[in-house]
Amino acid sequence: MLFYKYHNILEGKEKAPALIFLHGRGTDENDLWGFTPSFEENFILYSVRAPFPFEFGGYMWCEIDEYGNIDREQLFQSRTQLELLIEDISRNPSVDSSKIFLFGFSLGALMALDVGINGKVNIAGIVAHSGFYGGDIESFPVRETFPKVFLAHGTFDPVVPIDLCRRTYQLLLQHKVPVLFREYPIVHTISEESLNDTVQWLQEQIGE
Repeated sequence: MLFYKYHNILEGKEKAPALIFLHGRGTDENDLWGFTPSFEENFILYSVRAPFPFEFGGYMWCEIDEYGNIDREQLFQSRTQLELLIEDISRNPSVDSSKIFLFGFSLGALMALDVGINGKVNIAGIVAHSGFYGGDIESFPVRETFPKVFLAHGTFDPVVPIDLCRRTYQLLLQHKVPVLFREYPIVHTISEESLNDTVQWLQEQIGE
């Protein structure tokens, strides 16, 4: 089972939505944990450590080279482990299993999109910040419904070029995935504006 951090100030109340943080390459479960105060009043929070050590420190979901080529076997292994974790989370008596959301940054965003689109678990929505869809475009899954997706990306991102996210947006539209896309004048980071938009989008999803 993947290692994760857990935070729940909603204990004892009705079943609550869950939000799962997926960090980027070379960091760990603490990377997005600083955003906890923005979400803790509405979500039970999990922050998951990726399974593979990164050679320069921290962890990663899969190898990816400078040209965007992905180690598919590692991607599949990470997906499988995340599916098992999400299934376990859905059995938490405090969690509303119909309202489980993923919030991934960078390679964590790629992972969130992969699990949400290709996975076998029930995901209500995905926040993919500063990432892109890394699955096989030629075999994009055929499904009756997809999770809702919020794509956020910096126009000055030197790590993951925004064109990759724009292509992801067009791909999701083409396959009728419900998606909202926002661009921000930032580099490879989460800004106050993009965080606020994420909070608002997630609140809208759980309010439906």
